[in-house]
Amino acid sequence: MRALDGAEQLKVRLVSEVRTRTWGWLVVALTCIPILGVLTTRKIFFVRDLSFFFWSRHLWLRHAIASGEAPWWDPYVAAGQSAIADALNQLLMPVTMAVRMLPSDVVSFNLWIALPLPIAGLGTFAFLARRTPAPAAALGACAFALSGPAVSMLNTPNLSWSVALMPWVLWGVSRIRLPPTATSAVSTTPAIDTARVGIVALLFALQGLCGEPVTWASTGALAVGYVLFGRRAGRHDAAPAVSAAMTVIALIAGALLAACQLVPTGMAGLAAHRGALATPDFWSLHPFSLWETLAPHLFGDYYNAFLADLPWMGPLNFGRDPFFYSVYVGPLVLLLALIGVTAGVRRNVFWTAVALLFLVAALGGYTPLYPMARRIFPPLSYFRFPVKYLVFSVMAVAVLAAEGFAALRPREPGAAVAGEVESGSTEPLPPFLLRLATIGSVLAVAGLIASLIALLAPDTASAVARAASISAHLRDPSAGAAFLARVAPPLIARASGLLLAGCLLAALSRRTPMAVAALFAATCADLLAASAGLNLTTEAAKVSPPAWYTASAGGQRLYIGGRVRGFMNTTDRDATSSWQIPAEATAVEGRMELNAELPMAPSGWRVREALSYDLPYLWPADYEATVRTFERAGPAERAAFLRRSGVRRCVLPISESRQWRAVADVPGWNMRVFECNAGATRVIIAASTEASGDPSDAEWERKALFDPGIGDDVVRVRVLPSPAGQPGAYEPPFARIVEDGATRVVVEASAGHGGTLVLRDSFDSSWAAEVDGLPAETARANGRYRAVVLPSGRHVIRFSYRPREFALGLMISGMTALLLVVGIAATRRPRAARRASSAGFTLIELMIVLAIIAVLLSIAFNQYRGMQARGNDVSALASLRSVAAAQWQFAMTCGNLKYASTLPDLAKPVPSTGEGFLSPDLTASAEPFEKSGYIFQMAAKPLESGAPACNGAVPADGYAATADPLRPGVTGIHFYGINVDRILYADEEQTYTGNLAATGPAGHGAEVK
Repeated sequence: MRALDGAEQLKVRLVSEVRTRTWGWLVVALTCIPILGVLTTRKIFFVRDLSFFFWSRHLWLRHAIASGEAPWWDPYVAAGQSAIADALNQLLMPVTMAVRMLPSDVVSFNLWIALPLPIAGLGTFAFLARRTPAPAAALGACAFALSGPAVSMLNTPNLSWSVALMPWVLWGVSRIRLPPTATSAVSTTPAIDTARVGIVALLFALQGLCGEPVTWASTGALAVGYVLFGRRAGRHDAAPAVSAAMTVIALIAGALLAACQLVPTGMAGLAAHRGALATPDFWSLHPFSLWETLAPHLFGDYYNAFLADLPWMGPLNFGRDPFFYSVYVGPLVLLLALIGVTAGVRRNVFWTAVALLFLVAALGGYTPLYPMARRIFPPLSYFRFPVKYLVFSVMAVAVLAAEGFAALRPREPGAAVAGEVESGSTEPLPPFLLRLATIGSVLAVAGLIASLIALLAPDTASAVARAASISAHLRDPSAGAAFLARVAPPLIARASGLLLAGCLLAALSRRTPMAVAALFAATCADLLAASAGLNLTTEAAKVSPPAWYTASAGGQRLYIGGRVRGFMNTTDRDATSSWQIPAEATAVEGRMELNAELPMAPSGWRVREALSYDLPYLWPADYEATVRTFERAGPAERAAFLRRSGVRRCVLPISESRQWRAVADVPGWNMRVFECNAGATRVIIAASTEASGDPSDAEWERKALFDPGIGDDVVRVRVLPSPAGQPGAYEPPFARIVEDGATRVVVEASAGHGGTLVLRDSFDSSWAAEVDGLPAETARANGRYRAVVLPSGRHVIRFSYRPREFALGLMISGMTALLLVVGIAATRRPRAARRASSAGFTLIELMIVLAIIAVLLSIAFNQYRGMQARGNDVSALASLRSVAAAQWQFAMTCGNLKYASTLPDLAKPVPSTGEGFLSPDLTASAEPFEKSGYIFQMAAKPLESGAPACNGAVPADGYAATADPLRPGVTGIHFYGINVDRILYADEEQTYTGNLAATGPAGHGAEVK
């Protein structure tokens, strides 16, 4: 053949690029068909979590930003919870945030939901186009993006966006290679194309910001495995080990880039009860469900029926609806995948192994393998719903289908463009393809015969269906058998007909290109037909709450009986036992419309709740403990909790025994809205404050929320902080909220002669308090809420939310981004300078950069830990100063110039005033005791003779009070001591306990000025 000159080569290349882009646009067009509902300005996607959760959260995000507030804290759910910790909100994902902030609520929401599908298709095409001809890459992209799992996952945006970015990460990894000038005379160490490493890091970081840890971590593992075992070596590719090292570096950099989200989410996960939910079988893929990869909705269509009417669906999905509403892949895609495996066994062994490995993982608890993997690697227990792994099996099948489709296309040595053939070319059918076509045709004919027999002999079909129902352990085998006998025959005939057509087209593929084109069209048409109706839209007004619900917005809270766990629990004492689903075109639309009467996510409507559904299971463990206590509580205990949580309105079953004023009816749920606590308030001045002195006694605190035997204004704290702010003239006790924002709450209050202010919003260590502009220590009140101790007089108390974990993660992300930019800039030096030295960053240099990042991370963590330690230091100093001031006042007014011998003696009231000298947080328990990371105790020798003090305490000539960090360097930096001289001493190495005299200077350390 004649060699092509430069101009001809350029022409061929341009034609190839145009045709490749045309195939890419075709993929985008086809993957937009299942989401054509996006073309509206009035309707929204609403299936399952979309109307349950994401629509409301979307509105909340837009409202928060539009009002000028940072969306780090959601004040509406569960008395307020961290929003930045919940990665489902995707607050830091720049792509989705840009989409969600478009002008229209509806348009921005629909685009957020719909865009992952074409993005997934285009990414898969870009990845496959590097290993197969463009038509085969387009077929593989459609096989993945139009499959049942991909189309039906759009009702969970965190999963859909993560899966959409998965092929892009693989595409980026496939491009990692050595630069053409990878070595030099100076160094033989392989250089790294830092720009491409940076692209992979960015893509992996974007995927991490989507909030779906299962697919994110699995993508990282798949990327490394692909580089080691699945990538075809190119001209500039390094050895697999070096490529894998570069890939690992890129993935680590991506994880560090996403640290701004991963750190808050990870810390929240550790503080939550999520680990207790490690059920390895929940929402696993039932082996019977694999038949639905060939026959769509074989065991029922949840969109057009109710769960109680589908005898197979509940038993196959743990009593719930399926996680994926369709797992259909289709006989044509599976046939092409099998052709791909057979045509290149060695070439495709990696993707075959991936398909099988992730399928086993998706089966979860139905095999012993995945539970065993969780025991070997415990962090897997935090990954919920093993069925998610199915998307990776489908991705592997799509890659194999692309390979199979490429194997069907005639290979013409004179073809002008790779992957394109001349019309009329013929080739003999390869033996393997002939065998597969024959076997497939036989199976297809057998399936058609079986479906015909089932139609002609219904008793035989019923007997077979009943045997299947019994083997699946259905509660009602007869109903299951009747359903399967009715539904299965036409679906078997459909699958068999498609398989037969596919085998015939595959057999004709080498004789006519039209057969190949027909097979492409049939595959896409089959997938589109099966996925039609999976992403429905409805009028936004239909899934909006009723007027009484939006009117409940305000400072007080709402309680909906029986809906604490995200569903109407009919066994709960406050739940309804029956409801009426509105009649709509589809059953799923009626269900969503019914749920809109009692919204599950209140944030979008600015309604506050004391108890809410924890969808990601990331809320603190103390909230879960409160919920469990509430579920076990009786009517009186529940009523006390609701009053003490600021709940004004209660939604309960209709009952004539209710003595409250009815506000509205909820007809679909047979419930009524009651004004159950007209005087509800979120801020109070406690009439009595009790301190246990035991930092671990959470249960004792929590009982103050439920015990009807104590007053609603009684507050329990484990350790009471010192009063904050400047004392003022006496004013009668009062408290009112003057600014009620998401991350800032301002209260004006007076505690009379001094007392405790309680804000009935969730406690979080990132909430800081100020009293009259001075820092104040916030205590956890009644196990859940925020408390600040006030001196006498009127005060202004400001609560501000500054998420510390987010600040730490942002610091890590910023440092990583800076180092990547520096690394990329270093590889863009002028060519002459690059020749004079090694080309770009070498692998050793990049490892040094990672070492620098590790050092900086350790510094950042130490700074984070140091901030907490310094805060405890300040608290310890304030506590010792309070002890010294109380001792001085005791000596001057009560002890005849003598001092109290124990700290509890300082709390004993003086008969003339009825008040003690020191606050309960330092006197309520025996010595030593712990407060804010420090151990406090006081040494004093009581006088053997002499008059007692005015409060009956036995005095002492002197005292020495000390504070030692519980874990030096971690919970506190310094050891502190103070004595009669009222001089504070500090030492970083040695304690003052046991070696500080009652008077005179300390023998070590230094004075605190």
